[in-house]
Amino acid sequence: MSLLAETLKESLTGGVRKARDSFNETVLGEKREKSVWEDIQDAGLKQRAIAFAVCLGSGLLFGLLAFMFLMLLLFVAFGLCYTIANVLLLCSTFFLIGPMRQLRNMVHPVRLGASAIYVMALIVTLLVIFLGWPFFIVLLMVIAQTAALIWYVMSYIPYSRECFMAIVE
Repeated sequence: MSLLAETLKESLTGGVRKARDSFNETVLGEKREKSVWEDIQDAGLKQRAIAFAVCLGSGLLFGLLAFMFLMLLLFVAFGLCYTIANVLLLCSTFFLIGPMRQLRNMVHPVRLGASAIYVMALIVTLLVIFLGWPFFIVLLMVIAQTAALIWYVMSYIPYSRECFMAIVE
């Protein structure tokens, strides 16, 4: 589906949802609480741009902190800041293109494996850190995060995975 068609579909869906909620509230007296996903989708362009910038800036700040901790050989702090940076950067794309489109992109058959490994690596890294496992396991999980993220990003660039595999072989 084209980007224009996708955007129109989301706009129409949002309009129908607002009309339904307005009808239910006015006629039936029912007030439904919005989910976080709906709040993000219904936010205006300005609010989404601000939220994107805040998440992006915070993610970059945590990435810088992670790099500083790496230089100081504080590997657990590095792993924590690196993982928080990745989560914030991933969340920033929710505001940029919307959470549902981002999730649809992540579960696309070409990206599903990389997405699943990436999200699991984020979760396992945090568990390893908070359970106090040795620093080398934290570093191993950071490497898994990075590799999965690179493989995921390469899925957006035509023939990049094939070129990478040709170079590796």
